[in-house]
Amino acid sequence: MIRTNNDGGFQVAYANVDPHRARDVVQRVMGQALEENLRQAQAGSRGLLLRVQSPADLPRISSRPHVAWLTAGGLVGAILGAVIALRRRVS
Repeated sequence: MIRTNNDGGFQVAYANVDPHRARDVVQRVMGQALEENLRQAQAGSRGLLLRVQSPADLPRISSRPHVAWLTAGGLVGAILGAVIALRRRVS
């Protein structure tokens, strides 16, 4: 999403399930805006003042600890399920 405001500025925002893809898209769009701004300045036109207020960044919280706990829980559940199934067979 690109929004413009009255002072000639614009804002770039992009959301995606994959944070890496979202960051890459925003960086690509801002890079293109920077290159166009430089081209206009070299042609003698007054360029835009580009200011990055909030750089595209990845979430600081990793999902890896959650995956480890889910894996451990799955393994414990599988072992308990096997033990219960064996006890029912023997009974």
